[in-house]
Amino acid sequence: MRPPLPENAHPRLLTLMQRCWDASPSKRPSFSDAITELEDIKAEVQGATSGQTSQGEERPAKTQKLDPSDPTA
Repeated sequence: MRPPLPENAHPRLLTLMQRCWDASPSKRPSFSDAITELEDIKAEVQGATSGQTSQGEERPAKTQKLDPSDPTA
């Protein structure tokens, strides 16, 4: 029995989790393969949140005008 998979998790992470739980040990990824996959997923997620598209293209940066008299800016 395994815990339920989170609904809001990255699809590749869900697939990796299911592969790690395979009943047949020979079908499970090695630890180094799992780490590589996790690093790839992390890079993909960070790229998506840092202004890159899924194809690696830069998105235009959002600009905002800062008030120089605002100490929180």
